[in-house]
Amino acid sequence: MRRNHIHFAAGMLGDEGVISGMRKTCDLFVHVDVEMAIADGIIFYRSANNVILTDGRDGFLEPKYFKKVVDRRGEVVFPKSG
Repeated sequence: MRRNHIHFAAGMLGDEGVISGMRKTCDLFVHVDVEMAIADGIIFYRSANNVILTDGRDGFLEPKYFKKVVDRRGEVVFPKSG
């Protein structure tokens, strides 16, 4: 199966209104700087079931738009501190 968009959840598992878009087996959570991405011309859509979608650029969302990446234990793995 080929997806047409990059899929995001509107929040973390357990957050109010987060009913779709995130699998319970996720190992990493990427927090996106949506404002920066939009300012650079990236378009985001919200589906009827509250999944956030984007085409990105050429099918990718560059890491420069990542605010942080957190593992399932809550440890920040990007950006590295120190």
